[in-house]
Amino acid sequence: MSRTLIKSDLLTENNKDILEKYVCPKCDGILRDAVQTSCGHWLCNCCAEEIFDKKETTPYCPRTDCGEELTNEEGRPFFPDRFVRKEINRFSIMCPNRKFGCEWSGKIGELFEHLIGCTFEKEECPHCKESFSLSEYQSHVNQCPKMNVTCPLKDHGCKETEMSREECIEHVSSKTGIYSHLLMIASILSSIVPSSSSDAQEGERRNCVESDGGYESMSKVRSASPKAIKRYVSTDGPEPRGNEFGFLEDGVAGAVGGYEGIGGGR
Repeated sequence: MSRTLIKSDLLTENNKDILEKYVCPKCDGILRDAVQTSCGHWLCNCCAEEIFDKKETTPYCPRTDCGEELTNEEGRPFFPDRFVRKEINRFSIMCPNRKFGCEWSGKIGELFEHLIGCTFEKEECPHCKESFSLSEYQSHVNQCPKMNVTCPLKDHGCKETEMSREECIEHVSSKTGIYSHLLMIASILSSIVPSSSSDAQEGERRNCVESDGGYESMSKVRSASPKAIKRYVSTDGPEPRGNEFGFLEDGVAGAVGGYEGIGGGR
């Protein structure tokens, strides 16, 4: 809640001078935990910390009509302005969730206690920018079609590095995509099976592909591969964990470096 941005249009006061006076020049929201800098202007405490945390650059006041270099005075770069904080806390304000149906209004000093229990509180998805209730947010954000993912075969020949989840579905589901990815999978599988003798091939095949006490053919593994790729980018469930190609035994996955890393870096 401490970083909740309060826009001036939520205030019930219409005094333009007051609104302009207490708007943070960095975030454009009403000042939160106001601090005063060496130039005499106010910033949100968190905004001031961000400015001074950039050690490699010289800090300047973000006000367009100032731009003065900010310096340490009395050993500190800024200090709390308790008078301004008290002034702001007296302002009457509407709940930021008013657009979702909340009719609460009160003092700014009471707002954040209200937001803790506000049933209209929503969270914005960083991928698609849509807002969801807190109970819906986590399940959505892990499945969002706009979320960036990588092709599950990016480490095995696919040159597509990063795309949205919906683009990845198209990437692996198109005729061209299925064909090219099957070639990659066939190459991976052929590198696992030794060519020294038919007996060795049969033994390796049995060690690699085992199901319900019997043995599947390598062609069945290849035919299952597109489904595994589609499962990787499916929006019907949470993010994949563990071996993305579960139909392969651990021995096969280990022989090509393990499938646990496929699609990583998302």
